[in-house]
Amino acid sequence: MKQFLSLAFTLLFHPKKAAQTIGEGVPFGYAILGITLRWVFTWGTIFLAFLLGRQPFVAPFVSIPAESYYYYELFFLIPFGIVLWIVVSGCAQVLVFIMGEGDKFRAILTFYSILAFATWPLYGIPDLICIITGNWNQSIIIPVHTVAALLEVYFSTRILKYFTGLGWAACIMIGLISTFIYRPIAVLLIR
Repeated sequence: MKQFLSLAFTLLFHPKKAAQTIGEGVPFGYAILGITLRWVFTWGTIFLAFLLGRQPFVAPFVSIPAESYYYYELFFLIPFGIVLWIVVSGCAQVLVFIMGEGDKFRAILTFYSILAFATWPLYGIPDLICIITGNWNQSIIIPVHTVAALLEVYFSTRILKYFTGLGWAACIMIGLISTFIYRPIAVLLIR
């Protein structure tokens, strides 16, 4: 666990070093641990919303009554998050492969799971505060989530550049596509 946390910290503050470590190969358990922790933390936030009797601050996209939405979200959130991680990583791998860098899927899965874990506080803490207070302030949440999404693009670009060998333009494109696949899909179900 200590080595995993060290790698997550390194990813945020020394992306090149993290990319080298991931590119050289880290235990695949890091990928499983990263994505599991990310979605367990999010699940805990939703569980708190359920316990506090909160309703989604934004109307649910699916036809689940608002008063019971968080109850149902407890059941689909973690599987949804894991599938979303695989889809985003798969899309990035396809683009990396098309651009001639071969199979980097394991490293991409690991990278995206550690990134999801490491950046969770950027989303999770403001959301947690809003859930606890019962005050969903769009003027705070929208800029915070936008900055967090841009940071994900930044980290995606830097890490992909270092361990794939692709040019900056290609890595920026993959980073943007990955983030903008994840964000709209996540917004559909995660409240």
